[in-house]
Amino acid sequence: MHNEVSDVIKDEILSFLQYRSKGDEEAIARKLENVQTINGKLYIRNVRFDINISDSKAVVGAALANIPLIFIGAKHEAELPSEKLSKIYGAAERLISLKDSTLNDIATLEIYLLMEMGLRELYSMQVSGEAIVSYKGKSIALKDMDYRKLKLYVKMKHMSLYDIKVNGRAFPYSQGSLLSWAEGYMESDYVEAFKISLNVRNLLAHGELEWNLNPSIESLYTASYMVNSLFDNLEKRSNAKK
Repeated sequence: MHNEVSDVIKDEILSFLQYRSKGDEEAIARKLENVQTINGKLYIRNVRFDINISDSKAVVGAALANIPLIFIGAKHEAELPSEKLSKIYGAAERLISLKDSTLNDIATLEIYLLMEMGLRELYSMQVSGEAIVSYKGKSIALKDMDYRKLKLYVKMKHMSLYDIKVNGRAFPYSQGSLLSWAEGYMESDYVEAFKISLNVRNLLAHGELEWNLNPSIESLYTASYMVNSLFDNLEKRSNAKK
């Protein structure tokens, strides 16, 4: 891709990127090499986007709606490990299949909601047997918990977020801390892809609709593959401890 266009995309991402860490800018620049213009068409890896490449909102929008495809590549559709995740996936798939540009923002939001919910469900699976909540020298064992219920429990008990541990580890109450916790089950490219995707999801959820988003079914497939890989890694680690 022409350097100036790649720089526009990179600068746009860096302008809103939270949870930044050393090396983000270099990683983003490297992965944007997968976005190219060929014969007046925009390509992300091998997927063509029929947009006006002179329209920066369209070019940036295509990139922001297809972070999984840019960072990981086109992966096959994966079976998801929970009904919640499958429901979100199905909604995103239906929205994309309609090929209605007025629904692109919502479809993109659903793809990235799938990724965020994947992190929440991953944590829920880890504490599903028993969650031992430790706070200021006292502990209580809670049954049938998940991430949402634990967050509600902490809030209702007015606990300081800095003093809570669940099963011996700090409780990842915020989105950023949940992502940091989940990094232990990710490859490095996945970390960057999740980080940027969650940031775009947050902007969309708050009505920040500055770009002409253009999500692809390939990005949805890849997102499902990425989420499923987290659970595979959790299972492998759990089996290794037995």
